[in-house]
Amino acid sequence: MPLNLNNSNSFIPHIRWMASLSSWSISSLDGQQPVEWTECLFDLANIKTGWGLFGDGLAPEWIWDVSIQQSAPNPNDGREWKRGFSVNMFSPQQFGGDGIREFATTGVGATMGIGDLYSQYETGLQANKIPVVQYGGAEPLRIGKGNTNKPILRITRWVDRPAALDAVLDTIPSSAIEELLAPPHTAQAASQVVQPPASPTPPPTSEF
Repeated sequence: MPLNLNNSNSFIPHIRWMASLSSWSISSLDGQQPVEWTECLFDLANIKTGWGLFGDGLAPEWIWDVSIQQSAPNPNDGREWKRGFSVNMFSPQQFGGDGIREFATTGVGATMGIGDLYSQYETGLQANKIPVVQYGGAEPLRIGKGNTNKPILRITRWVDRPAALDAVLDTIPSSAIEELLAPPHTAQAASQVVQPPASPTPPPTSEF
């Protein structure tokens, strides 16, 4: 059997939460681009958690949990591994292309925001449905001696699961490859905290 070295449709573009700026950006052929979104789908049924290692200009490394109930052991190899997650977000109208973006990070603000969202998900879980999530600005937080901003994410309703999300479940996570292609991260001062903006105006019509 020949080696399968086909690169087509292998990776999912990513989306980032930039806590110091309380804003989002997405990967593109021209590098990271700012993006604003009001509502999108979060594939929380297939969220992954684990240990992640991020460094400026370096490809991130991940050691995924066996399941969200069974954590992988801490690598303890002298490097700064942190708990993190990966989840796909879906909005063709706001993200372009097939509308799917991978949200994968170990950032404290992002992990706290996704933790809050997952609690809502478990409480309102509906069979064969997927949550429509609204972004409602940022909440400034004091963590130890530093500051961060947590994205405010709220489930507004449940809709039928789009087939497009199932089509990407077996693809290779994009994080490691796309971090190599993106410009090196610029460190942000921990004290650069942005106050939460006013509640966003919902779009005139919903795509979901």
